[in-house]
Amino acid sequence: MNLKTTLLILLSACFTSAFSQQDSAIKLIDLNHYFDSAVRLHSIDPGCPAIFSGQQIVTHTAYNLSYNELHEQASWVCYELTKDETIKVANRTDNFRVDPLVNTGSADNKDYSKSGYDRGHLAPAGDMSWSEITMSESFYFSNMSPQLPGFNRGIWKSLEEKVRDWAIEYESLYIVTGPVLKPGLKTIGENKVSVPDYYYKVLLDLTGPEIKGIGFIMPNASSAMPLQSFAVSIDSVEKFTGINFYSNLSDDLQKVEETLCITCWDWYGNREQVSNETIPSLDSIKYIKEMPYSGSMENICGDPLFWRIVVQNKDNIEALIKLLDKTTMTKAVVLEFGGYYTVGDIAYSAISELIAGIPAYKLLGASKSKSCGYCVYWNQLRQSSANRKKFKTSVNSWYQTNAPLLGWVKSKKLLTCDCKDFPHPNGGHFAIKK
Repeated sequence: MNLKTTLLILLSACFTSAFSQQDSAIKLIDLNHYFDSAVRLHSIDPGCPAIFSGQQIVTHTAYNLSYNELHEQASWVCYELTKDETIKVANRTDNFRVDPLVNTGSADNKDYSKSGYDRGHLAPAGDMSWSEITMSESFYFSNMSPQLPGFNRGIWKSLEEKVRDWAIEYESLYIVTGPVLKPGLKTIGENKVSVPDYYYKVLLDLTGPEIKGIGFIMPNASSAMPLQSFAVSIDSVEKFTGINFYSNLSDDLQKVEETLCITCWDWYGNREQVSNETIPSLDSIKYIKEMPYSGSMENICGDPLFWRIVVQNKDNIEALIKLLDKTTMTKAVVLEFGGYYTVGDIAYSAISELIAGIPAYKLLGASKSKSCGYCVYWNQLRQSSANRKKFKTSVNSWYQTNAPLLGWVKSKKLLTCDCKDFPHPNGGHFAIKK
């Protein structure tokens, strides 16, 4: 008996035990499709991340996952989505249930009941609608994570739909998705299911003619921001999650993980509409050329951007002030606030690191926030172009008055971030001389 025949028998037995007699009457051609899918999952070397020690790898018909018992959910779910598999065959079942393949037992309905969180799919049901079996298996609790309704039914759903569009356009995508798990997260239910603050998704297109990859990091919150504003390089997601994605890629393909090419992906169904002007990448934005540094920025706190700006040169301050009202979107991550920086946001953040004592909240005409000084800026100034222009004028006036009093103070950390992990010998800031 060959391997294919054996697997077909096993698959038939599994289907018969899990479904009614009518459901288990599947044509041989369908079983061949399941067999091919199962073989593909084990053979797509670039498709799944490096394995975590102490976690169970669970293989279902259309996806693999790494189950994290400590958090009662998967650390990652990986699968390939082809153009053919976007054709809907099965309707949504909503048969949420415990995953029988998880040795330690998975979460269940009681954990989510009345918790205020959705049973959010990691591998979406929409990606699994190419058969009754795969659709049903997508509702195992090992494939669920607690998501706020506004996130699950909003921006996360939009990303899932966009991924299916891309699978059709690019023929095939290798997808890894999951929650960002760490100690100290809030939990729900008797099984203490962790509630992640962030979720990620990474995609790899190896079909050509252009090999490309892209990552997304999204706060577990509703958002009206465009999908592009959450896009980062795959390397960035690796650093944020500690997961080594696509670990078996060749050295030349590893470069795909290091770069983010926003314009390589069709966001509107018409690639001609996408350009660096409408969706600018960080290195193409005007202010990059104006500032005395080069490079990219992916995380505000401790990033080289500030260490390159925070040098003993007051000319940097004036250049930054000129940019305060610029609303062009960048690729700089501001995960704490559920969005990404505009050029003006970066300018303000840099100024706030560069000058100690600038009364930004007064210049905004706002009360000082004891819990979150930067939130004053984010919540009030950022919402209005008029406020941005007013703030720019106020900051410039304050600076022109106080510039002669500003002196350089050496320090090994930034002013507003707890960046103990990012000491730098050239760090420092300006402060008013006493």
